[in-house]
Amino acid sequence: MLYYLVKENEKFQVPDITRLLSRIKLFIIDKMPFKDARLEYGSISSDSSAGSASSSYLNNSSNQKRTGVEVELHELTPTPTTAFVKVLSFLWDGHDKSPKEKSFLIKLDWFLLSSAMLGYFIKSLNQSNISTAYMNGMKSYYGMNHNEYNYMVSFWTIGYICGAIPANYLLHKVNARVYLGVMEILWGILTLSMITCGPDQIVHVYFIRFIVGLLEAAFFPTVSYIIGSWYSAGEMTKRTSLFYVSSCLAGIISGPLQEWLLQKFHRNNGVDMGWGGGEPFKCMFVVDAIISCPIGLYTLLVNPNTPTTTDAWYFSDQDKLVALERYNRMQREASERGDINGSSRSAKSSGYRDLFKSWHIFVFPLMFLCFHHSGWAIGQPTFQTWMKYDLKLPSSKYNFYPASHISPVLGFKY
Repeated sequence: MLYYLVKENEKFQVPDITRLLSRIKLFIIDKMPFKDARLEYGSISSDSSAGSASSSYLNNSSNQKRTGVEVELHELTPTPTTAFVKVLSFLWDGHDKSPKEKSFLIKLDWFLLSSAMLGYFIKSLNQSNISTAYMNGMKSYYGMNHNEYNYMVSFWTIGYICGAIPANYLLHKVNARVYLGVMEILWGILTLSMITCGPDQIVHVYFIRFIVGLLEAAFFPTVSYIIGSWYSAGEMTKRTSLFYVSSCLAGIISGPLQEWLLQKFHRNNGVDMGWGGGEPFKCMFVVDAIISCPIGLYTLLVNPNTPTTTDAWYFSDQDKLVALERYNRMQREASERGDINGSSRSAKSSGYRDLFKSWHIFVFPLMFLCFHHSGWAIGQPTFQTWMKYDLKLPSSKYNFYPASHISPVLGFKY
């Protein structure tokens, strides 16, 4: 049994004590699970010393300043490592945190992860639907007998490459929530515009795919940046796993969704259903837009930006203070590990000069390139083409079978 022999609500203003208590707090929180443990650090107190510690922590007036570390006296009892606790920790790692931080994490996980996962889902569905549409009427509609499909994919990739660096630059200049939401709505509208391209207008399709790639380039780095700013290294694993799983879900849904549209089209004896321009594969683009635009609006409503700029409606003043304290703690941990060097002022003054001095800029892009290209074949309709033209299987087979091999990947990734 462990006690902090510190008077309750006592405020420390000595820098040495501040650093010592901060290190003790970080060690205990990171190494052991506790029951009913509340350690509040980096307290905020007003210039006038009146008032209790709790009121100074929650008060956020303009005359406040950070004065040190406040530790409340509580008995720290390790929770028993039961099977239930292990399962609960596997599903969600916030159950053993303090009540304030637990309440904060519930809100953050629900709103941030839901908007990120839905956005990644529709982005991946947009890409999957091109190969699905190619196998279900697009090839014959546009007379794609040579390299037209490769051109379509290549123009999207070129747009993605061209938009990657500007997207990362704009990320620090504009509101991240608005940035993501507007991009999702725009690529939904552009995908919808593909239904207007006639049989002799495949060049228009190339252009639209280029612009869609240009806009989608902003999504992955922006969401990765936002998630990374809210969660610690130990909390990132489960969140990023869920984020990636949402992409796999798109591959499962694309084929069956196209098959449903085909069956609906055949039940109407090929008569125009009033949407999609009379072609079943174009209906996929309509579905993309129907899903993308509401998701974009949802992102505009709930994405919390970053801990230092958040104005999310579902965060109370106390939640915002918890977010700042967590952010400061993560910055200190990263500094102690050597992940970040120098102050923000020196980083700004050096600008892009120090960018290529870090080994990260060379190693991580190469690793991502290998990872991306090793799985790129999955995005190609090779398996479906073999099933359709060599095995002569109906659409009910080649639209469903490829989705079955993705399902086990969901559990493996998580």
